[in-house]
Amino acid sequence: MASGKDRNIVVARITDAFGVRGQVKIRTFTEESQTLLEFKNWIVSGAKLGERSFEVVAAKFQNNRIIATFQGLTTREDALELKGCEILIPLSALPRLAPGNYYWNELIGLTVANADGTDLGTVKEIIETGANDVLVVHGEKTHLIPYLDSVIVEVDLKQGTMRVDWFEDF
Repeated sequence: MASGKDRNIVVARITDAFGVRGQVKIRTFTEESQTLLEFKNWIVSGAKLGERSFEVVAAKFQNNRIIATFQGLTTREDALELKGCEILIPLSALPRLAPGNYYWNELIGLTVANADGTDLGTVKEIIETGANDVLVVHGEKTHLIPYLDSVIVEVDLKQGTMRVDWFEDF
């Protein structure tokens, strides 16, 4: 992975082949899934593949997933080689968010403390529940903290910290 502004972030995963002509099924991790369709080249990353750029010939939504055709993939076997690979895009290419809004990858790794200054741990993942997102914070114990305005007091990306209105015993 590159560093700084040119860092790539995971936005989707190839879940399977689709049909017999080299198309792939994709599960997106972005709230605004349409954004991925705006990119004409996707970086595909996997253990066997490494990182490789693919030109997107066609992509569309079908049944809450994306069906994509990459230049050079012509058979089902070609597509199956990419099963499980992640799709990345440069962080610098994502649209700017309104103040107070963050991409999930910006929150992963932040140190979380409550309003009393008690260290609760580090954000390891975020779960989408439908009602609201939930931060999974690992410390002395695991905390499941709802990502709500009433709970999140402050996010400081420069310091790598987050303050929450949350009790240590929760």
